[in-house]
Amino acid sequence: MHQSLSTLPPEIWLCVLRWATLPDAERLNITNYHPFSSSFEGQDEGLQTKRTIVSVCRMWRALATGFLYEDIKVKDKHAIEGLKGALRRRPVDSENREDIGYGRWVRRLEIPYTLTCTERPSSVQDTLGILDRCPRVEFLARPFLAVHPDIVRFDFHADMIPLHSLKRLDWWHYNTAARSGGINSLEVVLHNAPSLQYLTVGGELWLSTLSRSGMRIPSLKTIRIRKLNPIFLRLICDWDLPALESIIVDMPPTHGDALSLLWESFGNQVHTVEFSRHMAFLMTEQLTLLLRDCPSLKHLNYFVYFTLPLNGPAEHESLTSIGLHSYPCAIFDGDGWKVLGPHLHFIAESSFPSLRSVTLYGDWQSIIADKRFKEFCSVLASRNCSVICHD
Repeated sequence: MHQSLSTLPPEIWLCVLRWATLPDAERLNITNYHPFSSSFEGQDEGLQTKRTIVSVCRMWRALATGFLYEDIKVKDKHAIEGLKGALRRRPVDSENREDIGYGRWVRRLEIPYTLTCTERPSSVQDTLGILDRCPRVEFLARPFLAVHPDIVRFDFHADMIPLHSLKRLDWWHYNTAARSGGINSLEVVLHNAPSLQYLTVGGELWLSTLSRSGMRIPSLKTIRIRKLNPIFLRLICDWDLPALESIIVDMPPTHGDALSLLWESFGNQVHTVEFSRHMAFLMTEQLTLLLRDCPSLKHLNYFVYFTLPLNGPAEHESLTSIGLHSYPCAIFDGDGWKVLGPHLHFIAESSFPSLRSVTLYGDWQSIIADKRFKEFCSVLASRNCSVICHD
């Protein structure tokens, strides 16, 4: 290392190394809602960068070792023993015998269902041991199974541990797994995560696994709806979510007006709604019911090429911002204005007295130079509403 660089204080180096892995740090965003971020979730591509950083020198290793452990994906059973040992390991410079080891750095943990199957009694103990060694984990992911669900067996009861630090849960529901309880049951995990603020949920719920008791999640601020059947959606609508303010819908249920259940249950308290990038939003028009049943809505975000516009103007008293993403849809070619125009017309002609900004996400370079778009901006400017291009 160059001598002038070696004289930099560790605090500066820590900032530099953190910035070097910033995309991965963004992946670790736990509870804050950012428009359209869930539609572009990627994998942790910076692991090799982190490995290189900790190999440069002793100081960099001491500063950046925690970056290696902040986001862990447990792939298979062969990795469990080695990972348990690594999480128990204490830094070489630690003199605290009560140091909880490298597990203290883990913020995000992904555990597939293949590691919580219950082919025999107590078969999930090793996996729970990993979770137990991460006392500060804030983000737990139970992803979609990469293999056919019937291959994974859930014959015995699964245990559970408290998750007091958990703030975000990404969950894909499997009925056969849920019957084993514990770490495989969404209801059990929610009961053991009192600080949860962000929930992503997907899957199909069977009547045989339907819970009869209402669920109260006092701190939940954001819920992301992936692919759900109407039974699952109705269950969520029966939950008590006093802090809920943001809803992201990845895909509307197959029944055209099923989302109305969601708006009827939480429309009076929700401030932010996002429709994600899915073709299903082109099959049924969803904006009318949303604006009608969510009187407290302040922020509306959606993909213009994946969402059906309203046929005419609308009214809404509290809507203050609209976010439009220009991600292209493969079924549309040629003149994109045929699709975009009705959306801009709907916004310009509607009665939104509180609207102060329309923010453009994605690539709008070919649109903003169009005379029709400039006319749209002029109409909004006359109402004290700004059109903003997001960086």
